[in-house]
Amino acid sequence: MNWSTIHFIEYLSAVDAALETDYGSASEMDELESISMAHQENTPPEHIARRLRTPRR
Repeated sequence: MNWSTIHFIEYLSAVDAALETDYGSASEMDELESISMAHQENTPPEHIARRLRTPRR
């Protein structure tokens, strides 16, 4: 699917759904920039959800 062509709000909803399903919580305000960049890069919502919840080293 070409995620960059759907409206950002729909993409954000898909990311939130993936986060709630896999991690029990929706996105936070400080994550919106990362989500926006992922949307522009055509990253699937499940991938950005995983990236947001993976601890950085």
